[in-house]
Parts: sequence; structure tokens; C-alpha cells
Amino acid sequence: MKATLISILILFVSQVYGRNYQTLLSNGKSWTMVQTNTSPVHDHDAIYTCTVDRDTVINGQACKVVMRCKDGNCDKVVMMEKEQKVFYHDPNIDSFLPILDFSLHQGDEIGEWGWVLTEDEIIVNGTPRKRLFIGDKNQIACVIKAIWVEGIGSNEDCWITLFDKHIGDYSYMSECGENGKVVFTQDDFCKSEERPYMPVLAEGRLWKLSYTYRDTWQDIPDTYMTIAVAGDSIVDGKKCKKLLVDYRNLTEVVYPQYIVAYETGGRVYRIDRDGEEHLVMNINLHHGDAVDIVQTVQKEDTVIVDGIKRKRLIIDSGVDHCDGEYLYYLVEGIGMSKDEFVNLGLTDENIYFHRLIACYDNGKCVFSAADFLKEGTSGLNMPKVNCPKNDQIYDLQGRKRGSIRKGEIFIRNGEKHINR
Repeated sequence: MKATLISILILFVSQVYGRNYQTLLSNGKSWTMVQTNTSPVHDHDAIYTCTVDRDTVINGQACKVVMRCKDGNCDKVVMMEKEQKVFYHDPNIDSFLPILDFSLHQGDEIGEWGWVLTEDEIIVNGTPRKRLFIGDKNQIACVIKAIWVEGIGSNEDCWITLFDKHIGDYSYMSECGENGKVVFTQDDFCKSEERPYMPVLAEGRLWKLSYTYRDTWQDIPDTYMTIAVAGDSIVDGKKCKKLLVDYRNLTEVVYPQYIVAYETGGRVYRIDRDGEEHLVMNINLHHGDAVDIVQTVQKEDTVIVDGIKRKRLIIDSGVDHCDGEYLYYLVEGIGMSKDEFVNLGLTDENIYFHRLIACYDNGKCVFSAADFLKEGTSGLNMPKVNCPKNDQIYDLQGRKRGSIRKGEIFIRNGEKHINR
């Protein structure tokens, strides 16, 4: 009996702790990346791919050649993976620089700038993968700067070394594939056991919006518009959704019209007829983030409607929409409380304004305008992040201080204290 129990224990431990490490630089692995600007206002995002191409040997080390391609132009980089660490070979100094390190654990430091806030494991497509939440040492509060997943890479700035901080343009991973099959997307980085990310552009989705004059802020009686997800489309190689926009009982616009949009990594983009893309929604934003040059996220929480928990952003638009109404809402899997995918160029944005009346799934109302205002909770659908202790003292302006006078308020480990 004792021997049987020991055998079961050994089997359990080997299954939980003895699983094989998921290799990042495996043959057939590829990544689709989006390169954008740190400024909210930018031109077109650049799409490029990274593909593990072949084996090579550098300075006696077994390496991989990774092809990085954009707009038909390709260059190659050499990378090495060893002992759960990923390195980039810098030909200028003929040296290997560390990029990712999956041997790290919670509380470990990363170069001179960061540390591991939280370590856990997620299962995607039946495969368990180690996940590390990375924070910046110089942040007063506990802020996630990147998420690393074993065998996949980083959600942002994938090829940055551990000893540099990225300045200027940044990139994020749209999806990761193996032998032509997508095995991981941007949404999977924040996956929890509670539920997966809920897309906005779901088949069968329909939004009903009021139609309002901006000068009087009054809804036009018996007039509304609908936007319905109406099938798939392919634009410039991107899998998109067709949206049928229909204005009802309005003399100025009497025809329905299709627009095209796509969703990736919690972001929804609209594609105009000339092929220009516009970022419409970004549920990845957090409290204090800038939406554009005037709009900021004022609050981040979750709202529960019909037992479904959804992330909610409350955004200060900086514009008076309706007699002092500056705020609007963005809810995961639903969309925005105002001007859903407009101005679409169908009407004059200086005259008309739209508010969401209700959102439907296959004819059933799943969210109404009143639900935007429901009492929320700060419990976001993210694993708990434990901040490592940092005894550095800051004043209320965020400046490092060597000492604090009696009676002065200071910040340590993200909490306010008074020196009594």
C-alpha cells in the first residue's frame, strides 16, 4: 500500500512539475507582429512576420536563423535558445544578448530595469505554458509592462534585450503560428481560468443606436440606426467582418451600406474604402492611459450583466457631447456607449450624434444603455499580481527621496505612509 501511494505521488509530481519545456525557436514557428508608435496619433501600423527559417552555428553554438519580413523585404537575425533562455546574436559586437528568460521566477530581477511580478501557468489548446508578468522597477505603483509566455514570446516588444528599455516605436504580437496553424493570439496572453476574451465582432451581433441632433441634443423621434455583423470578408489578407449599417426612418440617409472591420488583440479596426485603417476600440487600455491627444481612461473596472463579467473602461472624451456629458464607456464584447463605428462618412459628424440603445446577439438583447451605468467592481479578469518589495522612498510627485521629514507623506511599495 505504501509503495502504491509513493508511485502515485511520483507520477503526480512528474506530471505537474516535470513537463517538457515548450521551445520558442522551433522549426515551423512564426509570429505576426504589429509595429506602431508610442504616440496615440500615428500613421499606418506596419505589419511584419518573423519565421524560424533554418539551423546555423555561430561561435560553436547551435542557433536558428529567423527571417523578419515586411512589405516583401526580408532580413535575417540569428537567435539561440539554451537552458530556457533566448538570445539574439548581435553581429556588430559578435556577442549573444539575452532577450527572454523563462528560468526566472516571481520576484527575480530582469537586467537593470524590471522584475517578475507574478508567475503562473496557462493552458492554451491543451498545452500548459509558463507565464511571467513583467514590471518596471522605476514605477511607483505595481504596473504590468509586458507578459511573457513560454514557447510563444512576449506580448509587446518581442525582440528587445533584457538590458535595454525600448524608446520610440514599439511592437506587439498579433498571433503565433506553428506550421501555418495559429496556436496563440494576443488575447491568450491575458487568458484566465474564468473565461476567454469576448470579441466585439461576433457573428449574430447587432447594435441599435439613437440618432441625435448635436445642436439640441434631442433624439430624432422614431429614428434610429442599426449596425449588424453580416458575414466574413478578406481585405489585404486580413480576415474581416462585414458590418451592415442601416439608417431607419431618416430622410437624409435612406440606404443601407456595408463597412468592413477586423478585431485583433482586443483592438477593433475599421477599414475605409481607400484601404485606410482606423483604430475604433482598444479594450487593452488601463486607468490613466491616453486614447488619443485629448481622450484619457478615467476609470477601469468590470460590470456584470446577466451573470457575465465584462471589462469596462470609462473614458473622458474631452468633448462636450450633450450638455456637460464628457464621459463615454467601452465594454468588452459589447463596444462603446456612443458613436459606435461612426463617423462613417455617411453623415455630417458636426450635426449628428449617436448613442447605443441596445446590443443584441442573434435577436436577444444582451446589453442596454442602462447597463453602462451599472455599479462595477475593480476585480478585473487578470491573475493577481504580487509586487515585489521595493524599499525605495518616493514623494507624492514621484521623485526618489533619501529621507522624509516628520509629518511628511511618502510612498513605499505603492502605498502612502506618513512619517510620524
